[in-house]
Amino acid sequence: MDSTSPEAYVHISRDAAPGEHTVNIQANPQYFNALQEPTKRSHVEQAAPGTHLDLANYTLGKNAHVTLEGRYAYVMTQLAGGFADLAGIKSGPPVVGDFANLNFGSYEDHGEVQKSEKDIFTYISNYAEDAADIVGNREERFEGEKAELLKQINDVESETASFTDRLIQGSALKDLDDGNFVHYGGEPWDPIIPEDLQ
Repeated sequence: MDSTSPEAYVHISRDAAPGEHTVNIQANPQYFNALQEPTKRSHVEQAAPGTHLDLANYTLGKNAHVTLEGRYAYVMTQLAGGFADLAGIKSGPPVVGDFANLNFGSYEDHGEVQKSEKDIFTYISNYAEDAADIVGNREERFEGEKAELLKQINDVESETASFTDRLIQGSALKDLDDGNFVHYGGEPWDPIIPEDLQ
């Protein structure tokens, strides 16, 4: 389940049940239609900010997990270097390489694998802080852009964190304690935006 907001880069997913279609083609962006892997999203809806989220199918038994999209780190990197096309990035294909998706869910239900100790909200805030620091240190000739860039960074951070909280609180994931709700997928992102990616 994804937010339709161009400033929210997180979604909730679940593993498909045996014999179940892994992708709801009618509800998915075109670039998902050819995916057949059994661990891809099996039920996808879009939820605009403020709308009710139907999370009935996202239970622990179906291995629900929240994915912080690699596009979040990519957007923050773009904003650190100047203005970014948020809507274009949101509607485009998932990014790869340095910006792999990070999954968060139950330790027991996802193979008892943990990639890092940081929670999803720490990843969201750390990348925003790094982007804001880079913008704040820009040369004086960029002074007019700083305020708008910092606002965009704050908006993306706030909307992503808010939608993350709504996804967790509206699903069975809310019952997991801190030690069981872990980062289990994707490689940990570097907390500092590399200079060659700014």
